[in-house]
Amino acid sequence: MMANTPTTVQARSMFYGWIIVFAVFCIAGTAAGLIYAFSVFFDAISQEFDATRAQVSLIFSGAECIWFLSGFLGGFLADRLGPTRIVLFGAVLMAGGLFCASQSQTITGIVLSYAVGVGIGGGFIYIPSISLVPCWFKRRRGFATGIALCGVGLGTFAMPLLGEALLVPLGWDGAHVLFAIIALGVCGGVSFFLVPRPEAMGLNPDGDPVSSTLARGQPVSGVSLSEALRHRAFWHFYFASLFTAAVIFTTYVHLVPFAIDNGNDRASSVGLIGTVGIASIAGRFLFGGLSDRIGSRRTISLMSAGMALGVAWWLLTAPTLGSLYVYALVFGAFYGGYISTLPVLAMTFFGGRQLSTIIGALYTSWGAGALIGPTMTGVLFDATNTYSAGLLASIAFLLMASLICLLVRDPAVPY
Repeated sequence: MMANTPTTVQARSMFYGWIIVFAVFCIAGTAAGLIYAFSVFFDAISQEFDATRAQVSLIFSGAECIWFLSGFLGGFLADRLGPTRIVLFGAVLMAGGLFCASQSQTITGIVLSYAVGVGIGGGFIYIPSISLVPCWFKRRRGFATGIALCGVGLGTFAMPLLGEALLVPLGWDGAHVLFAIIALGVCGGVSFFLVPRPEAMGLNPDGDPVSSTLARGQPVSGVSLSEALRHRAFWHFYFASLFTAAVIFTTYVHLVPFAIDNGNDRASSVGLIGTVGIASIAGRFLFGGLSDRIGSRRTISLMSAGMALGVAWWLLTAPTLGSLYVYALVFGAFYGGYISTLPVLAMTFFGGRQLSTIIGALYTSWGAGALIGPTMTGVLFDATNTYSAGLLASIAFLLMASLICLLVRDPAVPY
């Protein structure tokens, strides 16, 4: 009789939360890697369409802006319809956007293809998937989320290298066709493994055994979106995220062109983006569990301050390849710790009741940051022929973000 109890069954099988971690690793890593590979195609698109840096930056910035704005809708729908349907639909949209971009004859066509397909599709993929892991864990929430989001770092490393390898034989347009196939195959296929929370399978967070059958329909603790929006902490984190995202996306768009402008060879310069990705994986391992020890709010503040130090290095040191690789390592490590902590922060303050919706609302700040940061830096470069003003603004943004998080009080009873 004991062999048939939920406790025994759960103890003898692998906790499904780790399947969720692996699924999110694959989905988020593929989606993020595909859009962050855009810097590889920056010069090719600029030359083919005789476009300015501000115009080409708008392709990425516009898509990222819509990515995180549409992520709010994706999270809202995932809380109601389940993550599988929404992530699968997002994969179809992203694949369609990448394919349409490859067929575009104007810079405007590429902007629109990225905005509608990659932007909306990415939002429907990313937010519903990354919102799952914090619901499946409590004691090891930071660690598990960090592992899952290591996929973003791996994708950021692998996809630019793949794009660079495809650029000469296939061109930027042919590479986009292959990217469309990858988006649909990986994100769409793995979406069928997603389950919203352990209660849906009669399980407890962290794989803790249950003493009796857990009701699948039991209420989930946490606040609603409307309640979260009335919480002062939400708006502190919102604007801190906006400032931080502006700098993160500035790095992804402008680091490679900056390196090439200063006489560094193209292959080594493209490798900078991959180094940011690899360093972010290390950062997730190094800092992913830090929130389990000192709290997610303090961790997120520390990550923003660390990124500010990295940008100061970029601004003040000679633009040699070695110096820029130091920047990529330092910035990438703190960036990795940041993005693995942000979903944990949302779960800690607001609970799992409408977590996908709340994270989606919080991440709309990243949409604004993606539009502001790279575009502003591109405009400043076009006006002054230097990145100095843009980098100074980036340092100021990150220091403000760090300070804002320090001003928030931790919840009396974290979820």
